[in-house]
Amino acid sequence: MERKTAHIDEFQVDEHEIPLLPAGLKEEGDLYVLPDGRYLPCGVYKTADGDLLLYEPSELSFFGQMTTQFKESYRFDCPLDRHCSKPGDGWRRGS
Repeated sequence: MERKTAHIDEFQVDEHEIPLLPAGLKEEGDLYVLPDGRYLPCGVYKTADGDLLLYEPSELSFFGQMTTQFKESYRFDCPLDRHCSKPGDGWRRGS
């Protein structure tokens, strides 16, 4: 199914040309849907409280798909029940 996605240039921007996250978004799974039914495009948005949101869902972006595949291909096993962060510390490829 092809998704109709808005263009990021349609949104208002702040003084640094960062698009403002539009109001009235609905969630559909991992995606944000605009009031007109189109999907929010991938990008960086400034939220109402001034924070930045990096929006890159795998359903809409090639980079997001690669990230999802990486997460599914690699897992971190920690013998001491802690978070491992480097290859020699419980890291291995597999599922």
